[in-house]
Amino acid sequence: MIKMKTAKLIVSMDRKGAKVMTVAKSVICSIFIMVCLLVGCSIQEDEEASFVATVLENNQSSLLVEPAKGSVELSSADRIVAHVSDATITDAKGSKVDITAVEIGSQIKIHYDGSIAESYPAQIWSFRVQIVD
Repeated sequence: MIKMKTAKLIVSMDRKGAKVMTVAKSVICSIFIMVCLLVGCSIQEDEEASFVATVLENNQSSLLVEPAKGSVELSSADRIVAHVSDATITDAKGSKVDITAVEIGSQIKIHYDGSIAESYPAQIWSFRVQIVD
């Protein structure tokens, strides 16, 4: 009888131990996933992206552009609205110019944070625009 109670007690403890281990594994996995997400997000924020494009429209606070062939941005969208109200705009020599200097048909290099809003046309918020030609 004592052996039977001891055996039941051991089985009961094993089940509790298994539950504790399952909970511990779940907590560890959750923490690992959260850390990976946080690291991934912080890396993305620090990255800077740029691409060359042809200006299709100049609306003073935004430019409708067509990304150059071979650019990663072209694989996302054939037309992109680049919001430039807070951007520094420079000519080919690096001198600051007004948005009116960006003419339709011009080749420009757009610098942005790497995020592209999935709309049509796609949208980006640029912080620097350089007139290439």
